[in-house]
Amino acid sequence: MNALPHDFLSTAPCEEGAERISAGYPDECLDFISFTGSIAALIEYGEWLNHPFTQKRAAIVIDFASNTEAEAEASLHSPLNGAYQFPMGCVNTVRSRVETNEQNARMERHLSIVTVGESMREFHPAVIEKLLDVHSCRDPECTICRTRFERDLALMFTIIGDFGFPVIHLFSKWQPSPKLRSMVELGEIYIEWHPLSAIPHVDLEANRFYSIWDGPDPQYQDFLRQYWAPSWSTPNGGALFGR
Repeated sequence: MNALPHDFLSTAPCEEGAERISAGYPDECLDFISFTGSIAALIEYGEWLNHPFTQKRAAIVIDFASNTEAEAEASLHSPLNGAYQFPMGCVNTVRSRVETNEQNARMERHLSIVTVGESMREFHPAVIEKLLDVHSCRDPECTICRTRFERDLALMFTIIGDFGFPVIHLFSKWQPSPKLRSMVELGEIYIEWHPLSAIPHVDLEANRFYSIWDGPDPQYQDFLRQYWAPSWSTPNGGALFGR
């Protein structure tokens, strides 16, 4: 997959102390959409296809990194990250972030939660909002934050299942334990496990990392006009959340 160079630096003046907004790059959004489409084809047809025609509605969890269930669960306590441009529901836990210059960073996915056939508009309040950190803002009296709760894998699978997916496809090195399966099955939700090796290694590695840009709002609007405008025209495209 040939990514565009991620060297965009805004020319708009920086606001000292202003809240920073993050934006995903369009080429990598499109690459990941194609990647998940191929996984949906693997589930539906039993083979990896590039740019497949599939109408299968599916919930998919890809664990890029964990060797054990405990490691996967621990990743849920790291920040959540996902671009609004995705037409399907999608969010990641972040394994690493490396700053490449003053406004760009290279990110590594740990867990990716994807719902093929459901839009991000519906996915965000039904899944992501429920998986956000217990306190995700600086206001200690925030009524939303005060109603949040600790996350674990059973809760994650249950939330996805309650979104309308009684079967969730998990691609990972580890197999879900009998305890995890039994906790999830209390809600009549079932985990269908696939070895991570079922995904071609070159495709897995190409989608493990992605880049983001971030800066204050005037620079964000400048970024959208100069960089996103050729392929995306909504005023708030590009935002990332849960950082």
